[in-house]
Parts: sequence; structure tokens; C-alpha cells
Amino acid sequence: MQSKYVHFISTSKDFSEDLVSTKKMKLRERIEKAVRICQRSLFIIDQIDKMSSVVLDYHGYVDGVDSRKAVFIFLRHLGPT
Repeated sequence: MQSKYVHFISTSKDFSEDLVSTKKMKLRERIEKAVRICQRSLFIIDQIDKMSSVVLDYHGYVDGVDSRKAVFIFLRHLGPT
């Protein structure tokens, strides 16, 4: 992505071999860092169906960072494999 406010996250690339707890921590840190810079950051998460549901949970306000104004787009492949 060209903008520092748009963040593309590929679950197959960015979270390929980590433990679930490590994945969750990495994602949280990445989102927290971006939202500190801009509360209205855009996160595009590709292949959400391949990400463990344990990794995703809601935290509106963590460590002084309010992520409620950020935009999250979740993409899922529905076509034939």
C-alpha cells in the first residue's frame, strides 16, 4: 500500500507459522502502533477464514489507544479452490 495509514495484512503470509498467542500479540501490536499514529487507520485483512478465531477479539481501548475509529475490512475467498 502507498499510504502509511492503510495496512494490508495477509493471514497466510504474516501469520504462517507462529503460535496462536504470538499471532495475537503481533496483530495487537501492529494495530496499536498504527492507531497511535492515526486513529482512523484502515486495516485490510485478507483470507480471514484462514486465521484462527482465537486471534481476533475486540479491544476498543487498550493501553491509552482508542481503536474504535479505525476501519477494519475482512476479506474471504468464497470461490472454488
